[in-house]
Amino acid sequence: MPPPIPPPTRLLITSLGNPPPLYADTLHSAGHTTLSALRVLLSYPEFTPAQSLGLATSRAGGGWASRSIGEIGVGWGGGYKGYGSGGTGADDWTLYMSGSLMNTSGPAVKGVWERWRRAGERMALQAQTQAQRESGAGTGGARIRERLVVLHDELEAPLGKVSVRRGGVGARGHNGMRSILSAFNFPPPSSSQNNPQIKKPSPKSSSSSKTPDLTRISIGISRPPTRDSDAVARYVLRKMTGEEKAAIEGAAVEVLGVLRRLCDEE
Repeated sequence: MPPPIPPPTRLLITSLGNPPPLYADTLHSAGHTTLSALRVLLSYPEFTPAQSLGLATSRAGGGWASRSIGEIGVGWGGGYKGYGSGGTGADDWTLYMSGSLMNTSGPAVKGVWERWRRAGERMALQAQTQAQRESGAGTGGARIRERLVVLHDELEAPLGKVSVRRGGVGARGHNGMRSILSAFNFPPPSSSQNNPQIKKPSPKSSSSSKTPDLTRISIGISRPPTRDSDAVARYVLRKMTGEEKAAIEGAAVEVLGVLRRLCDEE
């Protein structure tokens, strides 16, 4: 007898950085660069203003989004096809590139998360209604998991190194993550949360919780030899070299593996 297929998983995968075109491919925007490479790996359409997918209320500062189908409100089956989870294609991923400045990313990401979740609720209701019409019976209350994934740069890590942390584990000096945690009202981290390994969320957590099921994926950009703040600022805001960009784009392969494992968790 084949193993049971996990319930569908929806991922909102968002990247932090400073907005293009001025800050495109700067080290501080490594999250954006990695997300763009991930879009290519997934064969998703080009990024479009998030407003056009119903994820933002205006084009200005609303960011950009992509998914495997053109509309946010069409079905569950918009995700990457055949990657585990029974190969059903039931998982549903949306890529969102924040249009805010790094240090003020939180409110915009929270707004997109809330609109994305409401769209998911509508999709679930539509699917349940369709199933009832086709079979004359209920769907059994299929549970859909919803998770927020944030990609961002990591100054203290070697170039291209991918690290994963689960939950509100503290900003670790990253102003973009500080804004995210503040916007979602994550509680201060406890010592037990400071573990970089992937951990399954508590059984008590759910998509109806006040804070999202959050996974942070950082991409190392290394750091200059000096700790001088002005020198560090110049470093993170400069354009990547060809070698640096290749390493950061290459991290998308490992990020994709992390995302697959998140979807395969029970």
